[in-house]
Amino acid sequence: MNWYFFMYLKNMKSIVVLKILVILLFTLGCFAQMPLKKYELRYTTPASNSNEGWEDLSLPLGNGYFGVNVFGGVATERLQLSEKSMYMRDTTQTNSSYKTIALTNFGETYIEFPHAAKEVTHYERKLDIRNARATVSYTYQGVDYKRELFTSYPDKVMVVKISASTPGKVNFTLRPKHIFLGSMRQGTVKAANDRITMSGVLEPYKLLFEAQYRVKNYGGTISSQNDTNGTNGIITVQNADTAVIVMALATNYVLSPAVLEGDNKDTFTIVNKLKDQPNPNLQISKIVDSAFALNYEQLFKNHLEDYSALFSRVSIELGEKNAETTTDKLLADYKNGNESRYLEELYFQYGRYLLISSSRKGTLPANLQGTWNALHAAPWTGGYWLNINYQMNYWPAFQTNLAETFTPYLDYIEASVPSGHSRGSELVKKYNSKNFSEEKGACGWTIGTGNSPYKNSNPGPTSGFGTGPFVCQSIWDYYEFTKDIAVLKRIYPTIKGSSDFTSRIVREIPEFKNLLLCSPSWSPESQYFSGPNTKKYIDIPGTAYDQQLIYQGHLNTIAAAKILGIDAKMVQLLEKQLPLLDPVQIGTSGQVKEFRTENEYSEFGDPAHRHISQLIGLFPGTIINETTPKWLEAAKVTLTKRGDRATGWSVAYKMNMWARAKDGNHAYTLYQNLLKFNTKNNLWDTHPPFQIDGNLGGTAGVAEMLLQSHAGYIEPLAALPDSWKTGSYEGLMARGNFQIAAQWSEKKLSQLKIKSNAGEVCRIFYPKIEKSKLKSTTGKVLHFKKEKNNLISFETIQGQEYIFEL
Repeated sequence: MNWYFFMYLKNMKSIVVLKILVILLFTLGCFAQMPLKKYELRYTTPASNSNEGWEDLSLPLGNGYFGVNVFGGVATERLQLSEKSMYMRDTTQTNSSYKTIALTNFGETYIEFPHAAKEVTHYERKLDIRNARATVSYTYQGVDYKRELFTSYPDKVMVVKISASTPGKVNFTLRPKHIFLGSMRQGTVKAANDRITMSGVLEPYKLLFEAQYRVKNYGGTISSQNDTNGTNGIITVQNADTAVIVMALATNYVLSPAVLEGDNKDTFTIVNKLKDQPNPNLQISKIVDSAFALNYEQLFKNHLEDYSALFSRVSIELGEKNAETTTDKLLADYKNGNESRYLEELYFQYGRYLLISSSRKGTLPANLQGTWNALHAAPWTGGYWLNINYQMNYWPAFQTNLAETFTPYLDYIEASVPSGHSRGSELVKKYNSKNFSEEKGACGWTIGTGNSPYKNSNPGPTSGFGTGPFVCQSIWDYYEFTKDIAVLKRIYPTIKGSSDFTSRIVREIPEFKNLLLCSPSWSPESQYFSGPNTKKYIDIPGTAYDQQLIYQGHLNTIAAAKILGIDAKMVQLLEKQLPLLDPVQIGTSGQVKEFRTENEYSEFGDPAHRHISQLIGLFPGTIINETTPKWLEAAKVTLTKRGDRATGWSVAYKMNMWARAKDGNHAYTLYQNLLKFNTKNNLWDTHPPFQIDGNLGGTAGVAEMLLQSHAGYIEPLAALPDSWKTGSYEGLMARGNFQIAAQWSEKKLSQLKIKSNAGEVCRIFYPKIEKSKLKSTTGKVLHFKKEKNNLISFETIQGQEYIFEL
């Protein structure tokens, strides 16, 4: 503000205007756009050309449709391609193995340069997650070379720009290559003019797949060449100033209920899953030609506008400047005890980057590896594992302001419901026949653990009858965070169908009096030694996993039905069942029981098991909270006894649970463990091996430490650790569709701003919040209701912002 404006205010002598100025200064000073911090993964060496190099140091790009891993080699750049429907039979596995059909590598793209790695200086390889672009740069024989790479969601392509500081110095050969050719995979690579087409077919689904590349040279020459058998087409660019490669890929897979019907053991069913789907050639040609008509700058502009609209919504500041060292060195220092707030911020934002890159509207959902796989057969088939991993992938979607990434999750589950109806009928008829109905869909739907783009599974020892409501918890959160009635109307049939099944499958078991329990009932993957070298899954009626999830599912369905004003009889039935589900019991060790008949902790099963299924009601469920203090204390006992070391995703899971238990320091310990023991040099989570769920669960855990809203009110800084004494964030979301900005110093909230996107009543829980002042952005003092100490509520108007002066 200048002198003339202050004189104008003075001459006006308006108290009202001065008040407005004060509030404007407060708003602009406290909540102005935070300066953009660089969030980059940086390295001074390429990733080694190996599976280990792929997992540890390659840089992932993705647009939801496909993934690319950048190795950054000097003489040869390797760009490894992935696509989520690329399932192939693994002939090394028996037909009885769940691994017999698994996700495979789409193919390799090699770009060969006449450069000697030993003569290169100033080498740098980096991934800027603010713009989702990777770069490789170095100096060779006095010339500066640079590669820029990104994958665009709006244009559905990968773009590679190759440039040099001296005109006429760009020389390379583009060589796409099939991998793992054999009886289960056939393919060709053919070049013509400026285009290379790599196409093929995978068994057993007769999946047709194709990638097309077009090369545009600025200056110099371009030529194409094929070998005699059509498997090694190449394009060579010589003496160019700059060149741009545009690539699109796809398969003939289309998600539908029909493609998910049946299992992987019936040959006729398998070979006919895709029989009506056309060859993707024309689709890919249209995509790549449309993108090729644009210049590099326009393609990048389209990409950046789309990506930034999502990524830039959330900022977090923990009080440390940009790191000056490379990411591998930064991580190594952290593992050696040198804490880095910057690395903690980077990991949080990297998780958001990975979710955007692997899950967008119209694509398949993120799988166990997100969208990236270089192997012949991905670990655990690269599928959708619904006893926690699939759900964990999407835990950060709502709270970190990326709700749009959730639609593939919902699309897949909705496509799974029809086959789930068949399973529901069969299981109710088998285990609780008195509740069986011949009416189509009356018995609801259910699903099991191991799923893929081509099949659904039955509940079983790795995930029982509670799996349906487990899946539906995230679907219910979709409405809770958006308060969009159109969303609720869409999801209601799915969550109600889940409760239709669970309300019929629970039954009275004589030794447990009048309770309604699941039987059989398993706690995911929990086993006991039945002999010297043999294990069996533990089956005891009414495990915590099943009972808590069914209870939670009932609550969600009741709430949804009442909002919509429908299904009163269903609501009456579910409300009658609720007290008979008995979801939480406390054992003699003070623990939440995992198994109904256990007394002491770990009386059954592994005391340090990676699954913590008896606490599903704490997180991501909501039934264990401050209103159930005995349950909450017992949950803390269980978490303590489970320990702080585990597989990557399990550490992330415990981090979220400790945050829900309001122990920020313990949640932070888990966050440190995740970085120290379960993180690769490219910041990918390792189970081991690489799994994306640990990354995404870790990001969710940070958000959960900074903001919670599951208990019916918004609680800023709910589990703030001592190590984050000062900081701020903007853009995190709370249930009710409230967007939150907060600043704190010495662990005390100093500013809080809330934007109401849905016009809901806002309830805030924070120490002495009732002593604060609530104002509009124009400075008007607003009234709120004190519900009790530390808890207030107030009406909001959709689109308005509200500021607390604390």
